[in-house]
Amino acid sequence: MPDEILLEAFKLKNTSSWNIREARKRIFSDDNWEDYFKDIAYRPFDVRRIYYSDNLIDRPRREVMCNMLEENVGLITSRINRQASLGYFFITCCLTDRHILDNARDSTSLFPLYIYPDKNNNDLFNQHQTEKELNIQPALFDKLSSHYGQKPAPEEILYYIYGVFYSNIYRETYAEFLKIDFPRVPFTAVYD
Repeated sequence: MPDEILLEAFKLKNTSSWNIREARKRIFSDDNWEDYFKDIAYRPFDVRRIYYSDNLIDRPRREVMCNMLEENVGLITSRINRQASLGYFFITCCLTDRHILDNARDSTSLFPLYIYPDKNNNDLFNQHQTEKELNIQPALFDKLSSHYGQKPAPEEILYYIYGVFYSNIYRETYAEFLKIDFPRVPFTAVYD
């Protein structure tokens, strides 16, 4: 099939960093092409399949998304929440579309619970990380553990944050702030 037909059918464009002719050559020459099919959360509760390869995706955001190719869970939020009543927060366990929560107005950010070493990074200075690391600042984790007298599981912290973001009281209290910046998380005085 000619490149022009594919470009028109899928509404694609050649860019400064991506060219369909070159991409097709690389894909056809890759013996492991089937390994690139992955789940992607396109919209809430709408998981689809994507061919997740630099050969096909102009901006794959690999520095964040590579963490979702392993066993993981992530918090999705928008930096600007134009309507505090809407659900601008979500949890995922797979790759996500940047407009998962809003069709076009705002892109979202993904915060994986764990950060995995980049298997494709052969950087001499990046050899120290061999296992997944918690994506919560150690100082915060230590402070919560000290305050509550017990160490909360990382998943408990994530679920707590998600629950707070869906609280009507939280949304009403911080409505103006949510319109201009990432949400902030208040922690309770008691661990329950």
